[in-house]
Amino acid sequence: MNRELNVLGLISMIIALVGLFIFGIPCGVVALILGIMGIATAGETKGKDMAIAGTVVGAIDLVAMLWLVNLIQAY
Repeated sequence: MNRELNVLGLISMIIALVGLFIFGIPCGVVALILGIMGIATAGETKGKDMAIAGTVVGAIDLVAMLWLVNLIQAY
């Protein structure tokens, strides 16, 4: 049983991890969008778990960066 890889899920996870360390807000938004698209189009492909993880990490990334920007502006 050879199933194809869910490329959107993989890209979402990679971008979300990059966003944690380098570009927070833009990568978080892109990871969320690609992750949701990867979940929606997963079907029988491998990598639906990566799409879910990319969506969750992207959301955490986005919330953390918005919190950090708000914290910096408070001072």
